[in-house]
Amino acid sequence: MLKRGKVSRMEERWARKFTLLVVLILLAGAYSLAVIVLHLRTGNPRLDGAIGVVFGLFVCSRPAANFLDMLLFWRSSRPPGWSRRTLLLWLALNLLALLAGWLDRHRHRHHPLCRPYLTLPGE
Repeated sequence: MLKRGKVSRMEERWARKFTLLVVLILLAGAYSLAVIVLHLRTGNPRLDGAIGVVFGLFVCSRPAANFLDMLLFWRSSRPPGWSRRTLLLWLALNLLALLAGWLDRHRHRHHPLCRPYLTLPGE
C-alpha cells in the first residue's frame, strides 16, 4: 500500500515516458521549423537527407515501443486508476509523436535534392 505523497515506480516510469514523448514532439517541431522556415541546411543534400531520415525514425521509435507495450503488456503494466479519457489522451500523444517523426522522415526522404541519394537502385 502506498503512503500519501509517495510515488510508485510504475508512476515514475509513466511520467518518464510522458516527458520523453513531449520532448520528442518539441524537438521534431523545432527541427521542422529550422529546416522549413529558417532554411538551415548543411549544404550537402545527402547529409541533410540522412539527418532528417535518422531523426524521424528516432522520434517514431518511442511511440512505436509504447504501442507494443500497450498491446503486449497492457494488463500488467497499466498505471492504476487510469480512466478511459486518460487512455485516449495517452494514445493521442503517442499518435502525435509518431506523426511528427514520420513527417520529418517523409519530408527528407522525398525532398527533391535528397531523393537521388536516398533511393535504392531500381526504385
